[in-house]
Amino acid sequence: MHLEVKSKWVVLTLHEDSVQYKIAKRFIENNFSKIVSLQNSILVFNIPDEKQRRAIFLNWIATTYLKYKNLTSSTFSKELQSKIDYCIKIKIISSNNAVIESVNIYLKTINTNKIFLYIKNNKFLFTYFKSLFKKNIVKIDINNLKMIFSINNIEDFENFDKIIKRTKILNYNTSFIYNKDEFNLLYEQFEKYEEDTESIKKLVEYYTLLNSNENDSFEDIKIKYKELIKKYHPDRVYGHDEYTVNLYTEKFRNIQEAFENIKKVKVA
Repeated sequence: MHLEVKSKWVVLTLHEDSVQYKIAKRFIENNFSKIVSLQNSILVFNIPDEKQRRAIFLNWIATTYLKYKNLTSSTFSKELQSKIDYCIKIKIISSNNAVIESVNIYLKTINTNKIFLYIKNNKFLFTYFKSLFKKNIVKIDINNLKMIFSINNIEDFENFDKIIKRTKILNYNTSFIYNKDEFNLLYEQFEKYEEDTESIKKLVEYYTLLNSNENDSFEDIKIKYKELIKKYHPDRVYGHDEYTVNLYTEKFRNIQEAFENIKKVKVA
């Protein structure tokens, strides 16, 4: 988005696929009578009877521009209203010709599970991240586009990891700036957590396969193991069709694997 005033024109440049362009186009079409639509622009000419509508539109332009640039001004809207007799031009940047803005997103680890995030002069992207991490926000400074959010579990970590690998977000080219050594510690922590979680899940599967649970004694588990190993021994289906033989063989091997892994835990 770009705004300038020159030669009796208020010129607002918008991307064709932006929300702001769609709002501006709809307002112009519904409220102004003397407009000219060109290939890459829309011209709105001054009609005295439409002065109040122009005032509303110029106020929207001022508010939207300040928000987009993350600026504050108590006089900007008033200054733009002083150009109410100027014609208005909406310059359209098509998707094919759009110059994509590049944005740096700064990250820093606070401790083992908290991340500081800062974006300079881009409230739209900051709002996106605020929404993305809303459940994990510890502290936020909306005016200065800063926040601290936590990473509490492997799901949070995986979502965060996916985001910082992206190079384009909301039609911006994005670069995440951070100290790799700091983040290596974070990654090591959650990679170990993931490995431990997978081991626990696998152990639960082993207990289930032997119709047992972790509170059962090893002797009770061993009895159930012997019952199952006898029930699913491949010799019991010798001479049957190939599908049945393979099914029993696989089940037999899985039961053996489950018992050996539970044994390592129980007997250790």
